[in-house]
Order: sequence, then structure tokens, then C-alpha cells
Amino acid sequence: TGEWPATRSPGIVDLKLKGQGWRKDHVVQPGEVLQLEVEVEGHGAEVLWTCALFPESTSTKTGGDRQASLKEVPASFEVSRGSVVQFTAPQQPGAYRIFVRACNTTDQCSSANLPFLVSARKN
Repeated sequence: TGEWPATRSPGIVDLKLKGQGWRKDHVVQPGEVLQLEVEVEGHGAEVLWTCALFPESTSTKTGGDRQASLKEVPASFEVSRGSVVQFTAPQQPGAYRIFVRACNTTDQCSSANLPFLVSARKN
């Protein structure tokens, strides 16, 4: 119809970890408390958040090859100031990825993710 629908999905516009955008290499310390800033366009609706933390995949399979799902890393997430997600980095060094999902009350959603490295070496 050329018109926007009455309700629109929230749109994740940008992610920043420790103040740096998703295009940067993110290296953090084990157990460091992290803040993920999520720039979201909510289109006037209340935004509900879901977050998950996973180890980075080491699979070398491509395309539609069947592969086992990764096991989620236990973590607690606290959303504050509307769109800042706080969580603690894993104690185990390695590559991880945080997934963020922003939904409205009619279950229209968008998602984004950001990779980071937990390193035992001091930056």
C-alpha cells in the first residue's frame, strides 16, 4: 500500500561494547563487568529485551551443512537506562558472541550480535 503498518518491529541500529562500535575488535578481561549499548528505534512501542551469550563457533562447515547447536554460556543480563545491557564476561578465556533481541508487545522483533574475546593478558 506504500504505507507503514500500524505497528512496526523495533529496529536495532547499532551496538557498542565498552563504548566501541561493533566494527572494532573487542578484547575484555575474564570476569569484567561489561556494558553493551544498544541503539534501537522502537517506533513508539515498549521494547522487551532478550539476551544470550554463546562461545564463538569453531565449525568449518559451510552453507546448509548440519551442525550441532552451541551450548549457551550461563550469564545474567540487566537492562538499564532503556537500552544498556550489563553482563559479566566469562572467566574462561576464549572467543564469545552476545546476542540481543528487541521485541515489542506484539512479538515483532529484531536481533543483532557482537563478538568479543576474553583474554587473560592485560590490555
